Amino acid sequence: MSSPALRPQSFANHRAFPPASYLLAGLVLTVEAGHRAWLAFGAPGLWSVWSALAGAALLVVWHASRRRAQIVQDRVIRLEMQLRLERLLGPARRS
Repeated sequence: MSSPALRPQSFANHRAFPPASYLLAGLVLTVEAGHRAWLAFGAPGLWSVWSALAGAALLVVWHASRRRAQIVQDRVIRLEMQLRLERLLGPARRS
Protein backbone atom coordinates (compact mmCIF):
# COMPACT_ATOMS: atom_id res chain seq x y z
CA MET A 1 0.00 0.00 0.00
CA SER A 2 1.37 3.41 -0.90
CA SER A 3 1.74 6.17 1.64
CA PRO A 4 -1.05 8.77 1.83
CA ALA A 5 1.34 11.49 0.62
CA LEU A 6 2.06 9.62 -2.64
CA ARG A 7 -1.48 8.46 -3.37
CA PRO A 8 -3.43 10.88 -5.62
CA GLN A 9 -6.61 12.28 -4.13
CA SER A 10 -9.97 11.46 -5.64
CA PHE A 11 -13.59 11.47 -4.54
CA ALA A 12 -13.25 7.77 -3.68
CA ASN A 13 -10.42 8.13 -1.15
CA HIS A 14 -11.04 11.65 0.16
CA ARG A 15 -12.93 11.68 3.45
CA ALA A 16 -15.81 14.13 3.34
CA PHE A 17 -17.65 13.38 6.59
CA PRO A 18 -16.77 14.63 10.07
CA PRO A 19 -15.88 12.04 12.72
CA ALA A 20 -18.71 10.05 14.31
CA SER A 21 -17.93 11.49 17.75
CA TYR A 22 -18.52 15.00 16.41
CA LEU A 23 -21.86 13.99 14.91
CA LEU A 24 -22.89 12.22 18.12
CA ALA A 25 -22.00 15.29 20.18
CA GLY A 26 -24.08 17.43 17.84
CA LEU A 27 -27.03 15.07 18.15
CA VAL A 28 -26.84 15.10 21.95
CA LEU A 29 -26.56 18.90 22.04
CA THR A 30 -29.49 19.30 19.63
CA VAL A 31 -31.74 16.98 21.63
CA GLU A 32 -30.76 18.67 24.90
CA ALA A 33 -31.34 22.17 23.48
CA GLY A 34 -34.74 21.06 22.18
CA HIS A 35 -35.61 19.56 25.56
CA ARG A 36 -34.60 22.75 27.36
CA ALA A 37 -36.67 24.85 24.93
CA TRP A 38 -39.65 22.52 25.46
CA LEU A 39 -39.36 22.95 29.23
CA ALA A 40 -39.03 26.74 28.86
CA PHE A 41 -42.23 26.92 26.79
CA GLY A 42 -44.05 24.60 29.20
CA ALA A 43 -43.12 26.47 32.35
CA PRO A 44 -41.78 29.90 31.44
CA GLY A 45 -39.53 31.42 34.01
CA LEU A 46 -36.20 33.14 34.24
CA TRP A 47 -34.11 30.00 34.82
CA SER A 48 -35.93 27.82 32.31
CA VAL A 49 -35.46 30.45 29.59
CA TRP A 50 -31.83 30.89 30.67
CA SER A 51 -31.35 27.13 30.39
CA ALA A 52 -32.81 27.14 26.87
CA LEU A 53 -30.49 29.99 25.88
CA ALA A 54 -27.52 28.09 27.32
CA GLY A 55 -28.46 25.05 25.23
CA ALA A 56 -28.69 27.20 22.11
CA ALA A 57 -25.32 28.77 22.92
CA LEU A 58 -23.75 25.32 23.18
CA LEU A 59 -25.08 24.49 19.71
CA VAL A 60 -23.56 27.70 18.34
CA VAL A 61 -20.18 26.88 19.89
CA TRP A 62 -20.36 23.31 18.55
CA HIS A 63 -21.04 24.57 15.02
CA ALA A 64 -18.45 27.36 15.18
CA SER A 65 -15.71 25.00 16.32
CA ARG A 66 -16.17 22.79 13.26
CA ARG A 67 -16.50 25.75 10.91
CA ARG A 68 -13.27 27.32 12.18
CA ALA A 69 -11.44 24.05 11.54
CA GLN A 70 -12.84 23.94 8.00
CA ILE A 71 -11.70 27.50 7.34
CA VAL A 72 -8.16 26.67 8.45
CA GLN A 73 -8.19 23.51 6.35
CA ASP A 74 -9.31 25.48 3.29
CA ARG A 75 -6.48 27.97 3.81
CA VAL A 76 -3.89 25.20 4.07
CA ILE A 77 -5.18 23.57 0.89
CA ARG A 78 -5.12 26.92 -0.94
CA LEU A 79 -1.52 27.52 0.19
CA GLU A 80 -0.48 24.05 -0.98
CA MET A 81 -2.07 24.72 -4.37
CA GLN A 82 -0.20 28.03 -4.70
CA LEU A 83 3.12 26.37 -3.83
CA ARG A 84 2.53 23.62 -6.39
CA LEU A 85 1.69 26.18 -9.06
CA GLU A 86 4.85 28.15 -8.30
CA ARG A 87 6.92 25.00 -8.76
CA LEU A 88 5.17 24.14 -12.02
CA LEU A 89 5.29 27.60 -13.58
CA GLY A 90 8.91 28.33 -12.86
CA PRO A 91 10.51 31.72 -12.18
CA ALA A 92 9.77 33.21 -15.61
CA ARG A 93 5.95 32.97 -15.35
CA ARG A 94 5.39 33.78 -11.67
CA SER A 95 4.53 37.43 -12.17
